[in-house]
Amino acid sequence: MRRVIEPIRLLRRMWPSIGLIVLASAAFASFPSQRFVELGKDSRGRPWSVTIGANDGSIQIGGGEAASIANDQKISYYNFDAVLDQKDRIWLADEDANGLRYDISTKRVERFRIPTTGRVFGGLHVDGDTLWFRGDTGVATWKVGAGAITRVFPVDAGSYPDGYVLTPGTVWITTSKLSDSNRKLDCATVAIDRASGKVVANAHDPVATGVPAWWPMTLLLEGDSALWVTRPGTGTVERMDRNGHRRVWSFAPKAPVDLLLTAPGALLLVRKAQITVVYEFNRDLDERKILETDLVVIDGLTASLKSVRVPDDLREASLRRDASGQFRLGAAGVVSLKGGLPSIEREPAKK
Repeated sequence: MRRVIEPIRLLRRMWPSIGLIVLASAAFASFPSQRFVELGKDSRGRPWSVTIGANDGSIQIGGGEAASIANDQKISYYNFDAVLDQKDRIWLADEDANGLRYDISTKRVERFRIPTTGRVFGGLHVDGDTLWFRGDTGVATWKVGAGAITRVFPVDAGSYPDGYVLTPGTVWITTSKLSDSNRKLDCATVAIDRASGKVVANAHDPVATGVPAWWPMTLLLEGDSALWVTRPGTGTVERMDRNGHRRVWSFAPKAPVDLLLTAPGALLLVRKAQITVVYEFNRDLDERKILETDLVVIDGLTASLKSVRVPDDLREASLRRDASGQFRLGAAGVVSLKGGLPSIEREPAKK
């Protein structure tokens, strides 16, 4: 739920070529009456959320103590992002750089405008009183009250910053840019040293588009030394280390999802999907049908792939790691690696 707006933003910038184009008419023809962002739990374990309505634009804070905030800045309901920080404060910002901060304990509301001439694409992260976000030229930081952007970790000109993750030493950014007459995406991964701002690794790969997918990208860190990325719309998985060594695995026309790291390597699901637009009175709906799913192991040492077909009754299930470290597929599947081969076993029925 937290990244519900990201596919819409990507379509607005790249709709002529990417695999999600099958959903373009559904995304643009009718907007929902509100946007809901799930924020997670505060320091007391209470869940929180933010909802902005389309009609009155009111901002509703849901959670331990619900609150309604007047939307004096006209924060856009369809392209805002929100985050809950470690001090139990909720931050909101939209693409036009309008934002506010709500303190859960004091109920204080602070309104602000990020002093940028570009757009704010979301990806909000808070470090103390410094707000991180994805902008037109890269990943930027801004300290509340400052009259200018504090710092920018830039990406190549014309590239769209799809996502980023932070470690104490590195800012990892993934980008995409249309190339080859809009038939390919120039997908890049950039590693920037946080202290110096120097680009320590920057690898590119023009990838054909057109994989039917409606799953978000996944960015997973392998310590501070490497980043794993899934790109469902291009059917690819990549790994790049801080020295710039990059490897890309292509599963097109299938979409890689639910990436989990092993030692060494990765475990993931690869789905073949069919997505169509269904027209109903006064609204468009997208129908998503998963035709088949494979469970794939990537060997981190040899880069080889091994896979097994997921049973039909589990093909829509999600892959996860439980509290004990066991890999699970939905509620009924237990995943194990035997001799490097993936195996799916059924959870014994409880008596």
